[in-house]
Amino acid sequence: KVPQMEEEIFRNMKQKIFILCVFAILAVNSFSIVYHIKQDGTGNFITIQEGINTSADTDTVLVYPGTYYENLDMTGKNITLTSLEMTTSDPQYIDSTIIDGQRLESCILIHDTENVVIRGFTIQNGYATYIYNTGNYGGGFQIQCVDNCLIMNSKLFDNVASKGGAIFSCITDLTLSGVDITRNS
Repeated sequence: KVPQMEEEIFRNMKQKIFILCVFAILAVNSFSIVYHIKQDGTGNFITIQEGINTSADTDTVLVYPGTYYENLDMTGKNITLTSLEMTTSDPQYIDSTIIDGQRLESCILIHDTENVVIRGFTIQNGYATYIYNTGNYGGGFQIQCVDNCLIMNSKLFDNVASKGGAIFSCITDLTLSGVDITRNS
């Protein structure tokens, strides 16, 4: 009879642990925020960088159509940066939601973080950002020391760098899905 009681106690503990894990997952996900970026001022912010700066782990920065002349820094941010393509599955949002680096620096810097998703953009006119004592790397993206980075359903073109015209990635687990990379040098 004692082994049956131990088995029942063990089964009850497993159920309780499972329920606690489910509640923990729900609690983490319930605190995620979606920041809306609209150039007309009707969203949370007008610039993408403002949304990135305000975001915290697991948040989403949802960018509405337009050309955003910005060089984004996502250092230390475990977030999703996406266009309306993610919420609608409409590929037209890839062409109408543009991050233009203006040939000043990399369009998007992603350094020292764990989980980043970039989805549904045209990334253009980036010019590599200088890495101390090594050169200008990553015209479209410069990604370093990222545990898990996913770039999907995006187009990268007319970006320039001495290494990695479209993407420079170092010490990173990078996944590309549905990414069109053309006319980079």
